[in-house]
Amino acid sequence: MSHHPIPRPSGAFFAYSDNYLIDVKFGVIVDVEASRSIRQAEIGAARTMIERTEERFGLKPERARRTEQKQISELGETGRGGNT
Repeated sequence: MSHHPIPRPSGAFFAYSDNYLIDVKFGVIVDVEASRSIRQAEIGAARTMIERTEERFGLKPERARRTEQKQISELGETGRGGNT
């Protein structure tokens, strides 16, 4: 599935993102997940990476927990995330 964020006269523009979960203390990429370049997909990718990392390595950083809770509350407030 692709996302066309901006119609262009030159044709379709496919937008994807690579999302990385990084252990900054040790400078290690712990997980990677590709997603469409829209907020909901990136939040889903973050959740997936956090869940996978917790299952595989038993890691779930406190900061990730706070960020995840904030994103969930943003989605609940607007139905789609963000402040709009």
